[in-house]
Amino acid sequence: MVIEGVIIVVLVAIAYEDIRFRLVRIILFPVLATVLILDRIYMISSWVLVINIIVNLLYLCLLLGLAVLYIKLRKRGTKFSFRQSIGLGDLFFLGVLACWFDPVNFIVFITVSFVVSLCLHLTLIRYSQYYGAKETIPLAGFQSLCFLVVFVVNL
Repeated sequence: MVIEGVIIVVLVAIAYEDIRFRLVRIILFPVLATVLILDRIYMISSWVLVINIIVNLLYLCLLLGLAVLYIKLRKRGTKFSFRQSIGLGDLFFLGVLACWFDPVNFIVFITVSFVVSLCLHLTLIRYSQYYGAKETIPLAGFQSLCFLVVFVVNL
């Protein structure tokens, strides 16, 4: 139960820091990865866990590669910077999530959480005076809230 408590606290911290400051302390990602791996090792064998992580990371590489290609094609005349498109914390968080999900659920979660994040961002811009109307979407923060829901339901 301690591992689950740490996971919940770290997810809330990531959500708060990313939504409030658009910046997440780097230490939260290895802590989250460690406790997620410990949580999963009790559920499945370590060999299956390693294969799941590799497949999930390959999917992320494919997804990010296609995103970069799309952005480069879309912004042909302007200077393109991948760092302006997605934050390092978002990449770290996606990599950490790869440690917990099996590949099919990972694909479903990533897709749904991207849509939920975009909807939350657009809703908060429109209806909240406290949400900073910045160009960036706090993706790691919104996805950590989505993952928090998934994690608590699975307890």
